[in-house]
Amino acid sequence: GMRKKQISTVIHEDLETQLETPKLNIDFINPDAPITNLNCWIELDNLELISGATGFTEKKLDFWSKVTQKISTDIFSYGFFNSINFNHVGINSLFGGLVAEEVYKAITGKTTPLNQLFSWSDFSLIPKRKPNDLSSENQITRLYGNEFYKQISNLNIFMVGSGAIGCELLKNFSVMGIASGKSGKIIVTDPDIIEKSNLNRQFLFRPSDVGKAKSQVAKLAINKSRPKCNIEANIHKVCPKNEEIYDEAFYENLSLIANALDNTEARLYVDSKCVMYNLPLLESGTM
Repeated sequence: GMRKKQISTVIHEDLETQLETPKLNIDFINPDAPITNLNCWIELDNLELISGATGFTEKKLDFWSKVTQKISTDIFSYGFFNSINFNHVGINSLFGGLVAEEVYKAITGKTTPLNQLFSWSDFSLIPKRKPNDLSSENQITRLYGNEFYKQISNLNIFMVGSGAIGCELLKNFSVMGIASGKSGKIIVTDPDIIEKSNLNRQFLFRPSDVGKAKSQVAKLAINKSRPKCNIEANIHKVCPKNEEIYDEAFYENLSLIANALDNTEARLYVDSKCVMYNLPLLESGTM
């Protein structure tokens, strides 16, 4: 017979109560991480109330080192401080998706929402040392250093597809400063044109763009806010019949390939090229 839907009522406590007796998600890799992460934010909030200062300061860094000695392990010391006021675009996208999902749950009432507080941390992304340059406006340089930024700014990326996933990838790449150097480039290709049904989820496109090539409009949209990002827009399908366009010399000049595809056949073809030319593949396509 048909399964009967289970109806449940979810009651959330207020923030003040939760800070006293928090209900946090389970981190199976690092069980102590959620509560330690929460305590770090509480201590930081207290510090800013006392000092009246926000963001990076040498004085705050010294004080923070003493605070973390009593509430956290080594992995949370400089790692946590380095993450303050640092907008990591990939993590922003992750939490943007999570928040959007919770909004959908609240509106529809169809699925169970997160139970109170949610904590996520991966300090392997953050250097365990003092920030490189507290005054630098470039967040990648400030956190990872000039040499790392130089490397990613000169990457050559082939992005296959510029629909919903392609818009997100292109935004992320450009905000990070990828392909903004003299030798860097993002080559994006997509044979599709923009349809009205695309506009609700492909955020680089506007109603006036309907009927235009996705890759070309995406390039123009990104370059309005990130003019230093070097983008080449193509409309050629990546398939066996176009191997004269995307030939051996083309693939050998690439740093990596990013898939933003919506079908298995194309993804398998691109995957075979990555194996053939020993290229990393960033796969985030849908079936």
